[in-house]
Amino acid sequence: MAQLWRIWEVSYRPFKKVGSDTFILATPDGNLAWTCDPRVFEQVGNKHGKFQMPTDMTNFFDVYGPSLGSTEAEEWRAHRKILATGFNPVIDAIVWEETQFQADTLLSVWMRDGSVVPSVKQWTSRLALHVITSGFFHKRLTWEEYDDGSKVVPRGYQLTFEEALTRVITRLATIATTPRALLGKIPLKFFREPYVGFADFTKYLEELRNVAVARLEETKSKKKRSILGQLPVEAKAENETGIC
Repeated sequence: MAQLWRIWEVSYRPFKKVGSDTFILATPDGNLAWTCDPRVFEQVGNKHGKFQMPTDMTNFFDVYGPSLGSTEAEEWRAHRKILATGFNPVIDAIVWEETQFQADTLLSVWMRDGSVVPSVKQWTSRLALHVITSGFFHKRLTWEEYDDGSKVVPRGYQLTFEEALTRVITRLATIATTPRALLGKIPLKFFREPYVGFADFTKYLEELRNVAVARLEETKSKKKRSILGQLPVEAKAENETGIC
């Protein structure tokens, strides 16, 4: 794990040093091929069956359970089939409409504040997060709750949905590589903050999942579905056919 994160941290420098977009890293557990060549990515992605994934090394992706990054064979194909249906022209339309809404409301906030934008990166990152949240979870985030000082944290939580999601994204490496039993017990801010974000975001996800499952029949009749709304529909169909 230390080698994996170290290479990620140094970015393109190892490739530049060896003078190639692909190199092999020799380790006590075996040889690892690393590449940043788009053509190699495409070949591996299009011919998944010919490349065996080292699931014993990728199980750190299992933050919320098995995923495309930590499964193989039939289990991987079942995950891929269910997830792939969520990325379709319908979600493209949702993303486009939400992007327009979020951009318009963000411009209104900027104009109200005298068109002064202290950090463009911070605002545009939040804009992307708002759009993704709508497409994935059918949950609309607004700008006002932070800008007018009226932020409200629901009872039983320490963070708002956006704060919890942001903390999980920014501290995902710590969450993925630290045993869950220790993450919330180590008395250091470095571990405490991601634990609070992870715990709150997990509760938010459970609530959203329960709503999606409860509205399964209603969702099936709709043309526009968020990815979270689509998943129970596809999972039910897979169960009925005996695939999952």
